[in-house]
Amino acid sequence: WDLGNRTGLEWTAVADGLVVAGTGSDPQRSDGAFHAGNVVVYQFGYKGETYRLHQCHGQALEVAVGQQIKQGQVIGHVGFTGTCIPAGPAGAHTHIWCQRLDGNQWLRIWPTELWS
Repeated sequence: WDLGNRTGLEWTAVADGLVVAGTGSDPQRSDGAFHAGNVVVYQFGYKGETYRLHQCHGQALEVAVGQQIKQGQVIGHVGFTGTCIPAGPAGAHTHIWCQRLDGNQWLRIWPTELWS
């Protein structure tokens, strides 16, 4: 999912959780493949399941790997780092994707699964 917005708008955590991954600016690969730019990934529990939320293309990150976060906490800011193929830079937006733990593997899900 790509959610367009203005550069610098705050990203806030959707739930209490743990930051499990994050990167600084990620330069475009030489083969032109998708690059997520500045990314924060956090893990949280919801309705008895374990999820990971990935927020990509951030202008700046406000959290670090291993940090506990609270719902509503600022974790980063909308940006346009990285690239999206085939269109190239997509402008200021947040690319969001979710995973749900199923046994010992992470399954990619639609973010709307969390709202149903």
